[in-house]
Formats: sequence, structure tokens, C-alpha cells
Amino acid sequence: MNNYKSVTLEGFQDHLYPESHEKRQLVDAFRSVFYSFGYEETESPILEYYDMFEDAFINKENTFKFFDGKGRIIVLRPDLTMPMARIATTKLKDVPRPLRLSYSGNLYRFIEAYGKSKEIYETGVELIGATGVFADAEVLILAIEALQKSGLTSFQIEIGHADIFHSIVADSNLTGEQISEIQEFIDKKDLMAVQKMVRSDNVQVKNHQLLVELGALYGDHDVLEKARHLAVDHTCKAAISHIENVVELLNQRGYGDYISIDLGFLHHLNYYTGIIFKGITYGVGYPILNGGRYDRLLQKYGQDDPAVGFAINVNELLAAIYSQKIRLKWGEKPAVYFGSDALRIKQLFSIAQRLRQMGWVVCEDLLPGSKAQIYRNAELRRYTNVAYLTVQGTLIWMQKEEATQDIKETEITELNDLEEIFQWNI
Repeated sequence: MNNYKSVTLEGFQDHLYPESHEKRQLVDAFRSVFYSFGYEETESPILEYYDMFEDAFINKENTFKFFDGKGRIIVLRPDLTMPMARIATTKLKDVPRPLRLSYSGNLYRFIEAYGKSKEIYETGVELIGATGVFADAEVLILAIEALQKSGLTSFQIEIGHADIFHSIVADSNLTGEQISEIQEFIDKKDLMAVQKMVRSDNVQVKNHQLLVELGALYGDHDVLEKARHLAVDHTCKAAISHIENVVELLNQRGYGDYISIDLGFLHHLNYYTGIIFKGITYGVGYPILNGGRYDRLLQKYGQDDPAVGFAINVNELLAAIYSQKIRLKWGEKPAVYFGSDALRIKQLFSIAQRLRQMGWVVCEDLLPGSKAQIYRNAELRRYTNVAYLTVQGTLIWMQKEEATQDIKETEITELNDLEEIFQWNI
């Protein structure tokens, strides 16, 4: 018989310090960005009735289902946008539009793949009740600002449009199974497989050339011009023009360097109705951000509001940050360790309290030992600079730069006036 007392469920994990602390700091940074654009934080429960997702655009087989005390089916929320849609169409139905909502929290999806997380932490925004170029641009700018706040410097927002693929397959005799296959081929950039399918005898696709080349239409502005030449219907051309107008607005506002085009991006296509986008960076194998317009979703909950938004996969983003060896400056704190018995002196305890109020980390050396142990502990917790203060008020050593394996008493300061500690530039 297996003993599961000391292990976590497959697809779930513990989050230890300093990652847990840095994750919280990262989310708080995002919240401040969202709030500065007028997005108000909104919370939804972790458990929802299954009925809320029954007609939604998700794979309900991937949900964690339970029964409540009355036999009703409930689920661990598999998505955070749909609870925002529910809230917008019920508790906030009479609030003037547009609604600007933000959220943060865990969602849960049952995924069979080994090593794939079933618990995902997302933070994001929803702009409800507004449509057009300026609404889409606002959400894209907010996505860029959030990723900049995280410390990333090398990332791209790749933009596509759901109407392009929708209009092509709508004017064809492709079956649902064939459409799913083509989506998968386009996602893998397998143009030969798409070409083979659309040129078979039993398939009729009016705009087959655009469909065949869709997976190769990614890059800079020239991609849109090429797509326009291949498009044969108004819907495709209107979608291409919309992307062009959004990108032009982003260029005018100084965000063009972060934008690229990918007309073969078809992620969750049934969910979206207009512009779609994802955030990518190096060091991870999945997008760190996904978003787009979903004008049909709120109809499921009784109100016909247009909407656009995005969600950041915080754990995936943190993995990218660590892979790129980015130091989270806004999350780091200077630390002071007070020697054994130091904080029993009233004057030193008062200094410790003032330092804590300033945002410093202050610890008492409860297990007097070598400085190496203290330094190692501080290094694991990623404190920026570490100082050690003896009971006499003497600074024994201070590490001012990035941690190294060797401890060096780089500075010895006699604090004749203990107020001097508040002037330390660390």
C-alpha cells in the first residue's frame, strides 16, 4: 500500500521561499499597474456550479468535479474570465460600461500529461462593454506595461485575429474533425500537411491559398500586406485592417518594439471572436500571457456585452525570470541581523522596529553561530545586502553587491551615533 503522507498530488506543488515571496511581490506589482489604468480588483470563489461552464467554450472533461451536500455538481474553477463574466452580468449588470476588472488567483484543469501543472496561478484584466481599436489597444498596452513591470526586457506580444480562420473555414465543406486537424497543423507551422488536406478531392475551400500560408504569416508589418493580397472576402480583409490599425496606434504610443504579427496563432479559437494575442519570451516553452476579444461569451450569462482581456500565467513568467537570471529589484530587501542579545537592549530594539517600518528585514541571531550560516540563510532568501550588528553597535560586515560564496568583512563601521544606521545606502 502506498503512503502519500509526505508527497503532493501529481500536477500540484509546494511553493517555498524565496519563490513564494517573489510571486506575491510580482502579483502586487501587477495589481499596481492594473489599478493605475482604472482596473478594480474583483474576487470570485474557487468553487463554482458546473452549470456555469456547461455551455462555455472550454473542455469540460478537464474540470475537477465534485458533489455538494445537495447532490449538485460543482467544480474547481477551470477559468477566471468566465467568473468575471458572471459577475459582470449579475452583480454589476447595472453599473455603467465599460467595466474595468482585474483578478488574481488559482485555476484548476485536469491534464493527463506528466509534469504538466494542474494548478495554474493567473492574474489579468477584463475590459467589458467597449469595442474598437482603442479598447483593444488599451488592453495590449496594459499587457506590455505589466510584463515590463515584471523586469522582463526581451519579450514579444504576437497578434492575430480569430475572424481570419473563422471566415475561411465557414466558406468550406470541412468537417469539424478536419478543422481541428488543420488548426493543429497551422499551430505547428506544418504548411505541407495543410496543403495536402485542403487540396484533396473531397475538400472545397474558397480561400485555400490563405489557409495554406496562414502558418507562415508571422513577423513584421509586411505580413499584413501579404495576407491582404491573399484574402478574398470582406471579413478577412476587415480583420487584417483592424490589426493594422491597432498596431499603428501602439506604434504611435511607443510600444511598437514589443509587437509582432502571427496570423497562424489559433489558440482557443472557439473562445475568441476578434483580435487575439499571446506574450512570449525565451527560457520557457509556453506563452507567459494569453488574451483576446470574446464578444460572444457574456451572452451565455444573459447580457450582450463586448469584452477583451488577458491573463498572465504567473508561474510560467517566474520560470522565465529565473531562467533569464533577472534580479527582481522591486522584490528584494536589505537585511540586518542583530547579534545575540542585541535586541534585548531597548535602544537597539527601537532601531530594529524603525528599520522594519522602512521595509527592511530585521532578524535576531537566535542561534549564535558562524557568520557563514547567517550569510547562507540570507543568500537563500535573496536579500540584497546583509549587515550584522553586535551588541556594542559595531557593524562587523556588510555585503553590498551580489552574493558570492566567500564572506568578506568588506566594511567595518563604528556606530558612535546609532542614528547613522538609517543613512546606510544599501
